[in-house]
Amino acid sequence: MSTEWYYAKDNQQLGPIPPSQLKMLAQSGQLSQEDLVWQEGMAEWQAAGKIKGLFDPGTMPAAAAAVARAGAEGAAARQGAQQPQQYGGGPAQPQTHAQSQSSIGYYNPTAGLGARTATIMKGVPTPTGPQNEWPLSDQHLEQFKQTEAHRKPIRACAGLLNVLFVLYLIAGIVFVLIALYATSFAPRGGRGGGAVFWAQGVMIGVAAAIVGLTILAFFASRATLKCRMWGAITFLVLFCLGILLNLAAMFMTASATAGGPELIGGLFSMVLPLIFAVVCLRAILAIPKFLASPVWCQEALINAKL
Repeated sequence: MSTEWYYAKDNQQLGPIPPSQLKMLAQSGQLSQEDLVWQEGMAEWQAAGKIKGLFDPGTMPAAAAAVARAGAEGAAARQGAQQPQQYGGGPAQPQTHAQSQSSIGYYNPTAGLGARTATIMKGVPTPTGPQNEWPLSDQHLEQFKQTEAHRKPIRACAGLLNVLFVLYLIAGIVFVLIALYATSFAPRGGRGGGAVFWAQGVMIGVAAAIVGLTILAFFASRATLKCRMWGAITFLVLFCLGILLNLAAMFMTASATAGGPELIGGLFSMVLPLIFAVVCLRAILAIPKFLASPVWCQEALINAKL
């Protein structure tokens, strides 16, 4: 394991330097106790003041201070030539593979918003919130952007099912009231009694079907938002059945009436089911991609109810 140290100073990552030189920097005042340091094997960057034995009492000879200063300037020159800055003026903190999988390094800059942040937030009013935490690298931002792109069709499908739930609920209430009214005031016997009975049965059946669709839409919307495929698949099948029934009815009507306005009306009646089917299909295709995204991206979006 390497014993060389990296340290962050004035929004720059410097190093590697040997432990003796790091101690000279600390004793000469070139490295403060608030500056961050890191070496291979550490889980994250730590304040230099927390490193045992680094800040011993006493002063440092002028010659040693000059050597430390020269070493720091040489490290800064090498760093500027070899290591691109990661986040708007902040240092690109080295990470082992295990560290990159388990934690995100933090760094507290002192120069305000960096170049990348200013570019992304162009046109947005000046932020008034804290500006001293920069947890996301460019790679993290790209991963989050892709995960959000996969999440968008899922939210769209869940929103569509929520709208259908409200519409089904309203239609169900109306049909139930009509069915109750027809059952209460319709004639019980005599001429036309059989026809009225069948009409009541059809109306009650339609009301029951709408109530069932209302319940199904309620649970399917929540299942889709939780990336359960059955919600989107169920309504995709229902919309496809609706399109097929409209096609059959359209061709039967067109053959009986020799085409005309009925054919155009049938085509328009399939537009909405077709759009709804496409929304469900896009959600079905997006769910596996979303689940394959980094878990921290999924957690952030789901925790924010997005």
